[in-house]
Amino acid sequence: MNKIAFILPVLSLLSGCLVPFDIPSKTQEAWRGRPISELQQKVGPGGSFGTDNNGERYYFRKQSGDFRIINPSGGLVNRSCEFRAYIDNQNRITHFKRINNGLNCTNYIYLLD
Repeated sequence: MNKIAFILPVLSLLSGCLVPFDIPSKTQEAWRGRPISELQQKVGPGGSFGTDNNGERYYFRKQSGDFRIINPSGGLVNRSCEFRAYIDNQNRITHFKRINNGLNCTNYIYLLD
């Protein structure tokens, strides 16, 4: 019983790594062509601009951190989410992308609705 009580919460937390929470196409369409300044107002202060390997420009926000899972080794689990809004030369949104390195975060998806 002790093993099950330990394994279930850990599996539940780690399953977030495997479940893709993509930004719905309906939401992507609603934002396409809108100025990046509208998104910046919606999500609040912060964020930066970058360029990916293909030369596409984007505005991004990143959340990250570690938390401890209760287990015998007391290990840390990293959770991070990078949310990108790709923009054209007129700073208008073309599409969104989420990059996860650990447990998924969906905060930004909810802000877009």
